[in-house]
Amino acid sequence: MTYLLTDDLPSTVSVNGVPFEVETDFRLFVAFERDAFCERWSDEKALETLLRFYRGGIPADIQAALEAFLDFYHGGLFEPVDVDGNPNYLKDSRHRIPYAFDTDDRRIYTAFWRQYGIDLSKVKLHWYSFRSLLSGLYEPDMETVVGYRAINTAGMDKKQKQEANKLRRAYELHRPGMGAGGETLDWDKWRADKIAKLNGGE
Repeated sequence: MTYLLTDDLPSTVSVNGVPFEVETDFRLFVAFERDAFCERWSDEKALETLLRFYRGGIPADIQAALEAFLDFYHGGLFEPVDVDGNPNYLKDSRHRIPYAFDTDDRRIYTAFWRQYGIDLSKVKLHWYSFRSLLSGLYEPDMETVVGYRAINTAGMDKKQKQEANKLRRAYELHRPGMGAGGETLDWDKWRADKIAKLNGGE
């Protein structure tokens, strides 16, 4: 795992112990996510993705190369996710996906310009940086989340306490990959499915 506050952003992956220089720009991963989670990621798309990802050519071990790509992609997803791959939200909205790269393309572009002064059409932005900034557009800010976690319910009436406890539970700290209900996304199964598709499986 890469920690944005302490680590250099990665620009290589290891395939069978050999480092390979890779493309880190967000556009590649946006295109992948847009297709993969909508079941539009075909063998041709997989090959195209790997050709763009590996700057010096795709490693000979195609399966290991794909696994390294998927691990790099996954490294940019910081928030806990539930079994459907959705971020950890309040229980009554946990299954509502907050954005889609195809539907919200222009909204995301405009939001980056308005919120951060970033013109996404003109910058190269590391996937990890992009995902963090994207989350900042729809996630509560740090002060708000810490306030939810540390809220003191003393003196509140029953309804206020219920709401406060709901918010506290929604943003309490979980192990990575654990959703609010305790479910976990089976990343290995999801990754195996994508690798199977590359190998001609259904």
